[in-house]
Amino acid sequence: MSINPKDLYTYRVSALDKGDKDSNLQINIKRQGESHIPRGKKIASRAYEFHFGFQVGRNTIDIDQILRSGKLTLNLDNILYLNAKNVELYKYDNGKGEYIKTSNNRTISFNKGGKYILLSNR
Repeated sequence: MSINPKDLYTYRVSALDKGDKDSNLQINIKRQGESHIPRGKKIASRAYEFHFGFQVGRNTIDIDQILRSGKLTLNLDNILYLNAKNVELYKYDNGKGEYIKTSNNRTISFNKGGKYILLSNR
């Protein structure tokens, strides 16, 4: 994942930032397994969920959208996923409760957090 840290400094963050040493920007990445795999597909990577936040003291706010798009690339581990064919990047849609294809390759531009996984044909 590549982003410019300045792109996390949104209007809400700037309104709360008073220059305290006890404040920080956060990028949270959670690696996990997955059970919402579309029919005809199989897992070609672990699922990665990430989101952004800003903490001042004990208070934390979510950064819903960064100022400019970042770039996410998930690499295929050929040792763990030997028979992966036609690998594509998918994003989990919370409203639909399923993964939606986002790219024909393994790289995507994003401006919000989300949950991503590589899937291949069976």
